[in-house]
Amino acid sequence: MIGRTAFGVLAAGACITLGFMVYAGSPGEPGWWLGFLPFAGVAWSVRIRRDGPGATLLLVGAVLLTSASTFLLYQAFVAEPDAQSGIVFVFLPVWQILAMLPFVLGAQSLRSRAARMADDGDPRTRP
Repeated sequence: MIGRTAFGVLAAGACITLGFMVYAGSPGEPGWWLGFLPFAGVAWSVRIRRDGPGATLLLVGAVLLTSASTFLLYQAFVAEPDAQSGIVFVFLPVWQILAMLPFVLGAQSLRSRAARMADDGDPRTRP
């Protein structure tokens, strides 16, 4: 359930990003599609960890990624448009990846911790 919600949030973020890219960009440029890399990376991580605390952490990261991206793109292209607003598409994916690293690494850490607890026969782990 958490995984599906995270996928929905990431899909919404990718669609919003696509809308702003079509509004402000030109799809023929080579690096145009790199703006979806952060969403695809987090979706891949969610696919691996569909349930448990790692998935919850990734859901929180997906909500933050989508809301922050939407806010920044709105500010750059609608609220305060500027001649240099297009540079957002260069730097935003880099910042998104850097911002999502703690969430992805934290989810991996929680997954490996749960696996170690299950190997030790800890009753707090679930199958």
